[in-house]
Amino acid sequence: MMHMHRTSGAADREPNETSLTGSLREALRGDAVPHLRQRARQQIQGGRQMVALLFVALGVCAVAAVAWTSNSDEQVVAQDPRSIAVESPEALRTQLATFANATLVARLGSEGERLDRRPEYATTLPADWLAALAGEIKAEPSAAPTDRDGGGGVGAELLLRRADGAVATFVLQANSSRWFLGARSWRKGWLLSEAGSSLIGQQILELREQTPQARRKQPVSTLAELLAAIGDDRQLEWVGEQDLEIPEDPRELAEFSFDRERVQIVNGVIELRGVRNFELRSAARERLRLLARNPAVVLRLVKCQDVWFRDVVIGHAANVGPHCTGAVVMANDCQGLHLRDCELFGCGSQALVFSNIRDFTCERTEMHTCTQNLMTLQRSQQLRFVACTMRDCQVWDQAALFIDNCTDVEFRDCRITGMRSQTASKPLFLIAGTEAVRVVGGQILGNRVSAVSSFDAAVVRTNVEERDNSTETKVAAIAR
Repeated sequence: MMHMHRTSGAADREPNETSLTGSLREALRGDAVPHLRQRARQQIQGGRQMVALLFVALGVCAVAAVAWTSNSDEQVVAQDPRSIAVESPEALRTQLATFANATLVARLGSEGERLDRRPEYATTLPADWLAALAGEIKAEPSAAPTDRDGGGGVGAELLLRRADGAVATFVLQANSSRWFLGARSWRKGWLLSEAGSSLIGQQILELREQTPQARRKQPVSTLAELLAAIGDDRQLEWVGEQDLEIPEDPRELAEFSFDRERVQIVNGVIELRGVRNFELRSAARERLRLLARNPAVVLRLVKCQDVWFRDVVIGHAANVGPHCTGAVVMANDCQGLHLRDCELFGCGSQALVFSNIRDFTCERTEMHTCTQNLMTLQRSQQLRFVACTMRDCQVWDQAALFIDNCTDVEFRDCRITGMRSQTASKPLFLIAGTEAVRVVGGQILGNRVSAVSSFDAAVVRTNVEERDNSTETKVAAIAR
């Protein structure tokens, strides 16, 4: 989801340890936070506070202050700056081990043009790339490219996230075919290895090939504004302060003006039909919470294409339940659906129920406390779950994850825990009429199930931490 520039850079994927980790050492020694100077003016005007970061050098100990944020890739709000002490390569390795995942965000195109903040220009990198960053550290940096002042040469950003959501941001630049990692204000950057430069360059090239259609940006702060603004080629930014509860009584919607053929609300279910090139994201300090007042489906998508939800919480209102009859998100006959940095929660019967979906990505999203199982995926293809947390669901149906007649399904760096089979015979995965599902990295642990898979060959696991998955596993009671 990103791209590259000749004087820019981006990072990650099994790079050569020596140079790449050397680059990070310089990143952690910078005298300014990447992109804060340029954004400070805008964010202060919007009422946000930016904090100056100081560089302190004491002997051989370099301490770098890095801006930490808890919002998504494209919306950075400075919070609680913290300092990272880097006294040795071992200290850096310890620090890197605290990061949960990394995201690459392209900022410049192949001709040097500034890219807008579209989700297509960002991607979550595999967790094993973080391990590669913790290799041998070079003692001296290489010269950095020019055109650094004002961020003009910043081709990409590398965002490292901790499990608590805090984000440390570094910038990448390119000089010919070699890539450098550093802070925007630096006069020197750490040169990546040839292997690292090649991998980063390829990743950014792939991102640069993204050609998203234009979307008209529009702020919304009420349910009436949201419904009226839904349509093709729109980017809606939630700036409201209240939870949005979907009315059950049609009389509450009588005076609302919206396209009732493409946006339907029936019995408290909001349904989008045939919407294309649409994005809804939270731009306020608190994420948008879209809540259903009844136990049916919360959000249904039908024949939609290229739809994004970012930083949105979707579930049922607190007074609904405890046993819901509908899923949190249901989708039929759609192509190009994307969830990033979202939360889907019960009492929804399942987090996801999909049928005939092509090209779905779910990144850094938490799904939890559902009351029937976790998800049902049927007759779909190209489904990707990346760095997601799936936890604490009851399992009454065939399995926690029921995947039927699907192709090209992958779970990468996900954590699946706390699934509670209500009978002794329910596995975690049940694969029916489907090619093998891939699970790469991540954790499968602490699930009360009969087995991880209905049969082993159906779920191909690579570098997955597995433990305490059996009918004897004790799992705490589910709490909403």
